[in-house]
Amino acid sequence: MEIRSMFGFFKNLSIRKKLLAATAVAAVGIGIFITLFFAYHLQQQILYITRQASLQVVGLAAATIRADLAAKNFAEVQKKIDDLRRNRTLQFAIVYDNKGQIVAAVNAPLAEKMLEHQNTLADGFTLDQDRAFISMPIQYRGATLGKLIVCVSLIHILHMVQQTVLVAAGASSATIAALILFFALIGTLITRPLNQLIDAALQIARGNFSRRLPVTSRDEVGRLSAAFNEMSERLQLIVSQLERSEHNYRLHFENVSDLIYAVQPDLTITSMSPSATTLLGYQPSELIGKTIAATGIIATDYISDFEQHVRGALSGERITAAEYIFTSRDGTQKFFETSFSPLVEENQVCAVVCVSRDITDRQRTLQELREARDSLDNIIESSQDAIVACDSTGRIVRVN
Repeated sequence: MEIRSMFGFFKNLSIRKKLLAATAVAAVGIGIFITLFFAYHLQQQILYITRQASLQVVGLAAATIRADLAAKNFAEVQKKIDDLRRNRTLQFAIVYDNKGQIVAAVNAPLAEKMLEHQNTLADGFTLDQDRAFISMPIQYRGATLGKLIVCVSLIHILHMVQQTVLVAAGASSATIAALILFFALIGTLITRPLNQLIDAALQIARGNFSRRLPVTSRDEVGRLSAAFNEMSERLQLIVSQLERSEHNYRLHFENVSDLIYAVQPDLTITSMSPSATTLLGYQPSELIGKTIAATGIIATDYISDFEQHVRGALSGERITAAEYIFTSRDGTQKFFETSFSPLVEENQVCAVVCVSRDITDRQRTLQELREARDSLDNIIESSQDAIVACDSTGRIVRVN
């Protein structure tokens, strides 16, 4: 009971006092061991995080060049790949298109030489002695456009890890007899919570916001664990709300039958809903970045009216039923009813959101009704018989 009471008292001491008490009992050896243990553990974490960071950096690089690669803007692809030179461990970076042709590279000769022996290089992170290959497919709108391969040197990390392991092994073998009793105590009260904290932080970084830490004490680690749990709960709530909002928006945007697009004050299209393919025969990427006039989707006679309505929306006016004639890829002309709404960011109108609804069938029906009415009028007026039309009350409303 006394031992358990002492253990409980020691568990609730501050980390500083725990270290001081351990140092007083184990003398200099305990401090050396703890220092080396944490150094070794930290280096292992650095090696792991380096792998994760490499995948994230290369994945981000692939994401930044995919639009330019899709547009075959190879000069911009090269410019963005050149930004990787800032990484001092970079040995080479190379971009292939889907035909296996090199479209951009950093240190291309070295890349070709090394990749001769990597015919089966898999996507992801591959270790090869003192270097690592990161291969990332470049995908855009569901299609694979090519591949980005980056090679980085791990010499400095491996050397640091090897030195740490050697020093830790030597120190551990020299002090293991004196530290065996205190290792369980220190490892349980300090190392395990910190390891759990590191593991939880890595899981949070990977998107697992449901990770929680056990709170078993009232010291700094216990308070930190409680604060970490509270942060995780808030992050999980925020991310859940964002994902739900984004899902609802994408579901509506991608499945709406109307044409939804945003234009800047100069009539440049900045976004276009997928319904452009069904309604006009164009892929959204073919229209984005061009002005309304340059796309040719609106008849020339209507461009000035469209521009006037955009200016009205930029000044805060909401226009709900402007009619235009749109021209599809195959030359077919269609009637669209368009509404204009200002897009406000940071209390400033920066663009206009347009929603165009296909009313071609409605216009065709109205035209047929007008033609039928005109035909009926001609029949009535040309008839040799007397024709009298009355309403429901018997009042004469028309006589030929």
